[in-house]
Parts: sequence; structure tokens; C-alpha cells
Amino acid sequence: IDLLIANLPYVDPDSYVTSSTKLHEPHLALYSEEGGLNHIRRLLEQVQTSITEFTNILLEFGYGQEQEIQVICERILPQYDLTFFQDFNSVTRFCHLKLKNV
Repeated sequence: IDLLIANLPYVDPDSYVTSSTKLHEPHLALYSEEGGLNHIRRLLEQVQTSITEFTNILLEFGYGQEQEIQVICERILPQYDLTFFQDFNSVTRFCHLKLKNV
């Protein structure tokens, strides 16, 4: 894998979601267990054996999940540098993982 871009479900099933979002988004596209992080954690665990020194991983995640994302990435892919990015509202919502020193 050279490039992996994922916008997985990242909403905690117990968190508030607007009625408009519930109406227009499929349940499977929104919700993830473990505080909204289960899908992201599982993806990173699964790609460990498929990544190369050239792999770049880009992920979108939910509001306020930055710290948990950092913990997951450091545990599963400690050999990768993690950089966070903000959306147009200056909210940290994306990250980039790239092999250290490459």
C-alpha cells in the first residue's frame, strides 16, 4: 500500500447527532464503538502487514478525538510520524501518518 485514505465511521453511538445527520447518513457510515474509534483502530491493526516504507496514511476523525488517535497510532504504528491538520473551522479533524525518517 502506497497511499491509504479513510473516512471511516467515527461517531460514538452514545454521543449526540443532529436529526438532520441521522436522517441523511446511514447508521453504518456514522457510528463506531469504543468511543467512535473502533473502525480506525481495526484498520491500523490490519494494515500493519501491508505497509511499506513509502506508505502514507490519511485519516479523518471526529471532534475531540485527537488525543485518542495519537495514543492508538503510537501503540499500533510507533515507527510512523503523526501530523494533525485542521478543517476550515480550525478544528483538528485529519491526520497523516508517514514512516519516520523517510
